[in-house]
Amino acid sequence: MTEIIAALPQQLGDYLSVVKLFFVLALAVPWLMACPWVHKDTKKLRIPQELWSGIVLAAGVLGLVIWLVMPIYIVGLMVYVIMAGAALLTYVVFRNGRVNDDQKVLTAQHLSNLFSNRKAPDVKVETRVKLYGHDNKIIVAPDSGDDAEKETFNNVQNLLYEILYYRASEADLLPINGSAAYAW
Repeated sequence: MTEIIAALPQQLGDYLSVVKLFFVLALAVPWLMACPWVHKDTKKLRIPQELWSGIVLAAGVLGLVIWLVMPIYIVGLMVYVIMAGAALLTYVVFRNGRVNDDQKVLTAQHLSNLFSNRKAPDVKVETRVKLYGHDNKIIVAPDSGDDAEKETFNNVQNLLYEILYYRASEADLLPINGSAAYAW
């Protein structure tokens, strides 16, 4: 019996490699941060939210499970990177085909803006037409807050100004590919 105990390794434990665990966390955290972004972005862009969130989440979970179960660590790592990366890049290509150039992600312009120290210019609110609410009170332009809200206010102002300028009796807003065109 003493011979069997002597044959056991003296140092027990070390079942997990700290270096490998670090790589798992370092590659899983960006994917985990991208999942909520995809979920919010699909809602904002009005594209199938459950479909794209499910694809990105399932690809990452399946890749992570394969990575952890695979006996050859580096092969599992490559499978995870390919699966999670392919799902995210497929979503990015799909979304970039549906948005304006200034809203596209992972383009040269987006990456240069992301890594530069320049601050985005503030959107200046422009009131061209007075708007009244249902209670006969003037609708106040947004002074502070989200730039997207200010930009939306400016776009509505410009649209209404052109309708009034050209004295249109009718105006049609036509939804086209996630945006809108107008005619009068």
